[in-house]
Amino acid sequence: MANFAGGMAKGFAKGQIFNCVTGAGKCLLAGDGNAATGQAAADNPNAPQQVDNKQGSASTDGLPQFKGVRDWYREGGLQISKLSAEEAVVFKAQATEARGGIKDFLSKLNSNDTDFKNEVAQFYGLSGAGDRDFSILQDGLNTHGNEVMRLIDNAINNTSSVFRMAGSSHGAATGGRVFLGDPFWKGIQQAGTIIHEFSHVAGTGHNDSWTPELALKGLPGMRRDVLYQMPGTSDRLISLDRNIKNTYFFEFAVTRL
Repeated sequence: MANFAGGMAKGFAKGQIFNCVTGAGKCLLAGDGNAATGQAAADNPNAPQQVDNKQGSASTDGLPQFKGVRDWYREGGLQISKLSAEEAVVFKAQATEARGGIKDFLSKLNSNDTDFKNEVAQFYGLSGAGDRDFSILQDGLNTHGNEVMRLIDNAINNTSSVFRMAGSSHGAATGGRVFLGDPFWKGIQQAGTIIHEFSHVAGTGHNDSWTPELALKGLPGMRRDVLYQMPGTSDRLISLDRNIKNTYFFEFAVTRL
């Protein structure tokens, strides 16, 4: 679907994607030993949220050197700073690209492109666009995708809720704020990281321990949980809802289909 710059559409197969943080998922701030899970995290916007599983060092070796003195401070287990003017420009450009990818995805999802709709349906575990439960999937993706775009628009207009984060994590999010790590500023998976983190802000989550590699191994089983149940049954709808609310499902759907 969306062909983001820098080979984002194919990068996650090599593990070059973002791990996570925020919203209603099981999430953990780096350095914090207690994970806030499920609805508890959704009810408490300040609950600790997940960061990349390997936080890494605070080294800035090899990073673009933006002008000015950086004022770092610690919050939870994160070392963060406000965006410089130059960094804000980079963020806005990549956020605009990420938003465009979501918009294109939803446009095709709501079009007469049956092949694409079949692909999305099967990606989430349905038999195809003619599946009895496809409209539920379509409505869920439209609702979530529009909310993510709204949040990205807000951040483009006012970057005060976006921060730079030291370390090897691609990104993190908590309390409605997004933190972008060293890989983002090195140009790695920039638009994809934004989709992932703002999807968390909008309320999706995933297993605490999941990296992109583990997500690729875990998603097929979650698809089967939907596919092998009778359409319209409560158990199937619970499994489908779980997939709709999984950050990696949304991220990969937008960037890969």
